[in-house]
Amino acid sequence: MSQKSSVMQLTHFVPKALTSDIQIRMYAVALRCRGTGSKGVLIMRTAVKTVVVTAMLLASASFVLSPALAGPIHDAAKADDAKQVEALIAAGADVDEKDAAYNTALHLAADKGLKDVVQVLVAHGANIDAKDVSDLTALQLAALGDHEAIVELLIAAGADVNATDSVGITVMDEATRRGNTRIIEMLNQAGAQCGTSNYSC
Repeated sequence: MSQKSSVMQLTHFVPKALTSDIQIRMYAVALRCRGTGSKGVLIMRTAVKTVVVTAMLLASASFVLSPALAGPIHDAAKADDAKQVEALIAAGADVDEKDAAYNTALHLAADKGLKDVVQVLVAHGANIDAKDVSDLTALQLAALGDHEAIVELLIAAGADVNATDSVGITVMDEATRRGNTRIIEMLNQAGAQCGTSNYSC
């Protein structure tokens, strides 16, 4: 089976919201393997297997595991209810509690660009560099969503600007791919680097 066929078949198992991200990551791996001969083929095959397994785990988390595994703090974060998030933390909720896909409340808030919620979580000691099932941090998710205010806030709070995901892509890689000059500027000032030479940072 070709690498392309393997990636395309993921659509049968993975929620539609995840397939574009998977295809982007496989394309990045393909770029790295370009011109490397038989060694590149081996790397590509291994990468396909890794992404397929990750995708199946994500599918399991989405379709098999109960949404109840996400705590009230996740629900409050997704609802953009900063006051409720703060109340839950005051009542003893774990600010770094993870759901079935290893998302913390900070992951969810950063992904949706919810600045008030992000500020509350950071102020209460949330792990800024926690990683989800794809090894993405809140900063990487904020950059993927072009949430400039969140990126600025997380950098100021000390987020790792050179964290890599499961295939070695950094937040600078993503910002460069998306062409967001404001985020690129902030990352440059913070000392961020590309994770691969295939991106023109």
